[in-house]
Amino acid sequence: MATAPFQLWIDGPTVATAVRVGSTVTITTASSHGISTGAYVELGGFLGTVGTSLNSVWQATVTSGTSFTVTSAGSAGTAATAAGITTEYFAYDLLNPLVNYSGTARDTALYVPLDSLTMSFSGDGEVATINFTVVQDDTPSSTPWWLTFPDQSRLRLVKADTGSAPAAGQTIFRGIVQGISARMTGSGQGSIADISGDDVNALLDRVIIYGTVRLN
Repeated sequence: MATAPFQLWIDGPTVATAVRVGSTVTITTASSHGISTGAYVELGGFLGTVGTSLNSVWQATVTSGTSFTVTSAGSAGTAATAAGITTEYFAYDLLNPLVNYSGTARDTALYVPLDSLTMSFSGDGEVATINFTVVQDDTPSSTPWWLTFPDQSRLRLVKADTGSAPAAGQTIFRGIVQGISARMTGSGQGSIADISGDDVNALLDRVIIYGTVRLN
C-alpha cells in the first residue's frame, strides 16, 4: 500500500444498511456512492450487532453502484443506529495515491493534484476557506461523481497516513463544500471539478436567528 502523509475526506451519500457475513461487511448506500475499488473509506456512527469496531478506515471493494464491501473481523449481523436517528456515514479519501487502485478502477478513481490544494485563514474572524481540484480520468456510465455526493458535504483535511483512522488533534481543516465547478477533460472521457469549501463557521452564520432584546 502506498501512503500519503495527509488525508482529504469528503462525506458520501447516506448509508442505508451494513450487513456482516463472516469478515465481509457489505455497505449499501441510499444512492449511488461514486467510489472505485481501492478507495479508502471512513465509516462512522455504527452501533448494534456489527459493532462499533466498524467505525474506522477501510479499503473498499465496489460490488455495485450502491454497494461496496470492507473486510472487518467480528460477529455476523446487521448494523443499527439509535432508534429514530440516522447516524451512519461514510467518507472518501481524495488523497489516496492512485497506485492503490488497479485496472479500470484507477481510471475512475477520484484524485486531487496536490498543487491545486490551497487554504486561507484569517486572524480577524473571517471564514477560512479551502479550494482544490478533483480529477476523474474516466467518468463511469452511471453518473458523474459530483452528483452522488450530498449538498454541502463535510470536508476534513487530516494529517495522517493513508489507511489509518484519524485521531484527535490531527484535523487541520474542517468545513463544508460550498461550490463545485466541473468541466470535461481534454479527451472528453473524464472530468475536472474545482471544489470550494468554507469552514463550519460559514454554516453557523447562516442558521443563527437574530432577535431583539428589550430592557425594562
